Amino acid sequence: MLLSIIIPTLNEEEYIGKTLSCIINHQTDYLSEIIVVDSGSTDNTVSVAEKLGVSVYKHPELKGRKYAILNKGASYAKGEVLAFLDADTIVPKAFDQLICQTLSNSQIVGGAFHMKFDHASIFLRIIEKLNHWRYFITQEYYGDQFVFCRSEIFKKVQGYPKLEILESAYFCKSISKHGKLKLVKPGVTTSSRRFREGRGGPFGVFLHDAKIVFLDKVGKDTNRYGKAYWKLNELKN
Repeated sequence: MLLSIIIPTLNEEEYIGKTLSCIINHQTDYLSEIIVVDSGSTDNTVSVAEKLGVSVYKHPELKGRKYAILNKGASYAKGEVLAFLDADTIVPKAFDQLICQTLSNSQIVGGAFHMKFDHASIFLRIIEKLNHWRYFITQEYYGDQFVFCRSEIFKKVQGYPKLEILESAYFCKSISKHGKLKLVKPGVTTSSRRFREGRGGPFGVFLHDAKIVFLDKVGKDTNRYGKAYWKLNELKN
């Protein structure tokens, strides 16, 4: 079983080297390919990735549309399984084995990993616990959870929906219509930078996220909030 790992990037030189190295070092005996889709980095993201020998595709025209970047990466993939990883997220050891063993059950079409932050503040640990409850209640997983699915199912749902935010949660809704999803342990470790650097600190970012989720649940358009992540990355350089 070939596993294709798709990573969207924009000015991620601080993280991409460690992320890619962990993928390479933590995989076991399953075949995998790593696809980086860069949307116009102005730092050394592309050169760092290329030095590690992974496939890098440059699509600056897709900047600000994560759903389109992920779908473009999937179009290059040859794997029977597609896995989507944020550039600042570290995979656990034997992640490929965990994914393939999960999908050995024909009723399971995809899933995601538990997630923890790389910073051990009390408030972030509380957010982790709240997220764990959300996982079980909704099965709507986010991009920092290393979402994966069978490639045939990805094609059936026509990939990620055209949303500038919450695209991963809606993608999971779509694939769940074709079978079961599973949450995998041990989890991934993702950067807490958005909470540490965002306006109002961790609590302010949490309230902002909660507002977006609430607005989405009551049917309001939340796409305009999707631009904030990309703008933050652009301003780094």
